[in-house]
Amino acid sequence: LNNETAYAHYLQGKDQERQRQYKGAGEEYLKSLSVDSYFIPALTGMARLAYRQTNYRLAMNYALKALSVDTYDPEANLIYGLTGLALGDTVSAIDGFSIASEDVSQRCAAFNALASLYIGRNDYREALHYAEKSLIYNRLGAEPARLKALCLRKLGMQPESESQLDLMEKNDPLDHFVRFEKYLANPTPENKTQ
Repeated sequence: LNNETAYAHYLQGKDQERQRQYKGAGEEYLKSLSVDSYFIPALTGMARLAYRQTNYRLAMNYALKALSVDTYDPEANLIYGLTGLALGDTVSAIDGFSIASEDVSQRCAAFNALASLYIGRNDYREALHYAEKSLIYNRLGAEPARLKALCLRKLGMQPESESQLDLMEKNDPLDHFVRFEKYLANPTPENKTQ
């Protein structure tokens, strides 16, 4: 009966969160946690809300509590990774994103985050690896395609970069990223005008 009550409050909170009624969502999640303080969906809900409010320490605490129950919970790991990144703890971020990527529901977001993180470290080979993994699961994804194109340029792989940019331009002719990358790869007056 307690689990049913905790779950009912969680569902109400989740519904309010979807409707962007964050205060009400937080109240429902807290009601759920008052019934079962280790109810993972409510903990991850509170972590999401705290992250949204840029209260990264609180978000990390909720994520860690959820992970103390289930180390492999994909959503808790994604939030753990995001808060780790926000707090400058890239080791925790890599940990969280790596585990989150094991679940198909979080896979693309986790791979994109890992690629971005490695770009920030100037490790373009590793970033390219994760961008390509993301594209396996989201072939038309704009973010992993952009990450891949950037990495290819930074690695000096000009023909591959041009091919990637041409493909992206074919999918979205108005993508400003494509024109800017072409300019960075070849800073001619014509590319600058484009």
